[in-house]
Amino acid sequence: MTYNARTYYLTKRGFKNESDLQAAKEIKHAASLEKAKIRNVKYAKIQKAKLLARRLERVKELQDNPPCKKPTRRVPGYRCLWATADGDIWSSNLRGTTDAGIPAKQLKQTKTSGGYMIVGCINLNTTDRAAFVHRLVYAAWVGKIRNNLEIDHINKIRNDNNHTNLRTITAKENKLNPTDYSGWRHFPHVGKSGSYMRVTFFVDGIKKRRTFSDKLIATQFYFDVVVQWHLKKQKEIANDQRTIC
Repeated sequence: MTYNARTYYLTKRGFKNESDLQAAKEIKHAASLEKAKIRNVKYAKIQKAKLLARRLERVKELQDNPPCKKPTRRVPGYRCLWATADGDIWSSNLRGTTDAGIPAKQLKQTKTSGGYMIVGCINLNTTDRAAFVHRLVYAAWVGKIRNNLEIDHINKIRNDNNHTNLRTITAKENKLNPTDYSGWRHFPHVGKSGSYMRVTFFVDGIKKRRTFSDKLIATQFYFDVVVQWHLKKQKEIANDQRTIC
């Protein structure tokens, strides 16, 4: 064997050849990986303990000073969701899967094009990411909703989700139920059809259309139909109020 610098290097460190050096490196690398793994496990345990302590401290703060001053009930079938009697939805979720057991944050409600209010949520039974507020309030304060029934707003105002304003009716009854003043059923609309303007409106529930070549005349006709629609809705609301009184 030729004596050179590499041989001197191996001999000085107690290795006979390159394979012994490589085996020693692998053993050292495996030991360092094991140490790092143990260190990471210890760090993870410490961080988990700190996070749990912060969450417990937050739960104690919520119990001492609840942010929701109104009576609330848990919504059955939904994780960490609470409902007040007048239609507010609260969440008891604290970053992750921790349930504080008490309403911690009021959820923002969004109004749909149909006039109903919805909130983002996490349902335990399905993958739904949003739910109607009136269904949550009814389930929490009144009772379970049967599969063949729908929720109806008694005063015809779709964003009034007080539990006293909600009742269950069949789908057939709900279709016959007149809409509220803010609803969009039978609301006239205008659109473009080629080079013409088309106005769609309803007379006694029957859809009718008129086509105009002049945009100004079409706009004027559309506004006249909208005014008539609003006046008709106001008369319907006034008749309903007289019937109730």
